[in-house]
Amino acid sequence: MLLVTQHIVNKLYKFKQKGFTLTELLVTISIIGLLASILLTSVYRARAKARDTKRVADLKQIQKGLELYKQLNGTLPSPASYGRSNVSPGWWDGWWDLSTNTSGNGFLNFLVTSGIMSKAPTDPSNSPAGYNGQPGNGYQYFYFVAPKNYLYQGGSCVASSSDVYLIGATKLESDNSRPPRELKGSDCSCLWQNLPNMFQNNYDYIICGY
Repeated sequence: MLLVTQHIVNKLYKFKQKGFTLTELLVTISIIGLLASILLTSVYRARAKARDTKRVADLKQIQKGLELYKQLNGTLPSPASYGRSNVSPGWWDGWWDLSTNTSGNGFLNFLVTSGIMSKAPTDPSNSPAGYNGQPGNGYQYFYFVAPKNYLYQGGSCVASSSDVYLIGATKLESDNSRPPRELKGSDCSCLWQNLPNMFQNNYDYIICGY
């Protein structure tokens, strides 16, 4: 019995001493690396989708704030009227309010000073605007006042309303196949179709109304 026990111990010792071969270690490390990569990718996608969900929710919250402000005051203010300007002049300066612009009064300051919002939402990434004030990763508010029957862009759109607003997110991370849009009325539809430089080329999500 003692001899059998000793034999078993010797076998286990030899097996323990042998350990893993280099090939076995490389295969094991590769499998662990693959599983870690899959896990990290899934985590990144989940976080990106969560940020996009927040972006859409933020814009809908802003839309409600704009509509309430308009009900209370009859009209919306242009960014220039409450001290906002683009990061760089030239890109319709004074008509746009960018969440990435930290100078002057804060983003959508009129919704805060009126008590409608305690703080205007900003994009989870909110990176600075690029060349000539055009979008980085952020939110934008645009408000344009024109007489009825105004010819946008030399006649491509005829305004049926005296004012048009839009709010948009410049980037969605989880689905960029086509910019989602909510266009309230003919002016918005016409602008979407005929002014791609203003709408389609700059936004992954947009709400337009008047």
